[in-house]
Amino acid sequence: MVVFYKVLLSIISILVLVSCGVSDIKIGNVYDSILVDKQNTNCPDLKLINGLDQLQVLDNDNQLLYNITFNKVHWECYIEKNENSSLYLIEIIINFNILYEDEKHINADVQNFEYIVALIDRNKKIIDKEMYTFNFENQDSLLSFNTNEDSIKFVLPKKFVKKFNELKILLGFVMPK
Repeated sequence: MVVFYKVLLSIISILVLVSCGVSDIKIGNVYDSILVDKQNTNCPDLKLINGLDQLQVLDNDNQLLYNITFNKVHWECYIEKNENSSLYLIEIIINFNILYEDEKHINADVQNFEYIVALIDRNKKIIDKEMYTFNFENQDSLLSFNTNEDSIKFVLPKKFVKKFNELKILLGFVMPK
């Protein structure tokens, strides 16, 4: 009976939000908050990969145009429980920063870039990794910008839930060829 009321409340909430013109992402968040039991938990440490913590973009004469760096990184971890299972999730939101070498380069064409997010265990074995491409076409400001995705999510197998303190999140830029 409780499930019936949760579903009914969810449907009514979604109908109200749709009629008010709320985005699909926010509607999904409302659905999750009603039907999914979310429990915050401790997170692994996050570390920038040495040597891959900034991306330097050069012009044809090998002169520095700009640097792209990780400005802010926010991550949170939680366990999602539904009727059938439990998932350990790490959600990451990244804010990048672009620093021009000097004012004459501010109008330089900014190129899309790739970055990697990896999760390793205490033996430095890769558990999961993903490469992402940042697309500048979707950005209003080129001085500070967020990941194109709403957030990056890692879903971990149940065996890692008790070992979260042994894991580490790594971030780095993929150097162009």
